Amino acid sequence: MNKPRTGLLAILMMTAALAGCVSEDTSDLDAQIEDLDTQNTNLTQTLAEREVAISELEASIAGHESNIAGLEAAMTLMEEQRDSLLALLSDSQEFANQTIALAEAMNETIAGLHAMLGENATQVQQLQTDLAEQQDLVAQWQQTAEDNRADLSGADLSYARLSYADLSGANLNGADLSGVSWYYTTCPDGTRSNDNGNTCVNNL
Repeated sequence: MNKPRTGLLAILMMTAALAGCVSEDTSDLDAQIEDLDTQNTNLTQTLAEREVAISELEASIAGHESNIAGLEAAMTLMEEQRDSLLALLSDSQEFANQTIALAEAMNETIAGLHAMLGENATQVQQLQTDLAEQQDLVAQWQQTAEDNRADLSGADLSYARLSYADLSGANLNGADLSGVSWYYTTCPDGTRSNDNGNTCVNNL
């Protein structure tokens, strides 16, 4: 009987001891576990965010690489265009040199034309003076012929303007009448030059 009682007593004592251990306060441990769960959740969320950020960075890197490839292609094209422009510039410079040479030649030609123009102006002025003298002479002849039907035989009337002159009764035998302008002229025989084929050569 003593042994069973002793064993029962030991069991009761162990049960009491275990009951005392189980009944101890575990709130700190629970708090630590909760903190660890929270940290684990935060780390999981942070990891997910990092993965999203990494994916975005990889996409951005791919976009930049594509842009770099496009820029390299554009740079190659621009270099080709630059070389073409340099070639055109060289051709343009040669054309400009030719144009300058042509302009200088034209300036020389213009200077020559100005000189010729001056000479022609002088000649025109001289011809105008000669014409005025001829017109004065013709006017004198016309007046003389009209006043007294002067004897103009053998006179040099070449290229004289006898328009509207009244030569009726004038003596033009042997006169040089080459190039004379007959316009509404009264011929020596009294007829009109317009009725005689615009001349008085045959009606002296």
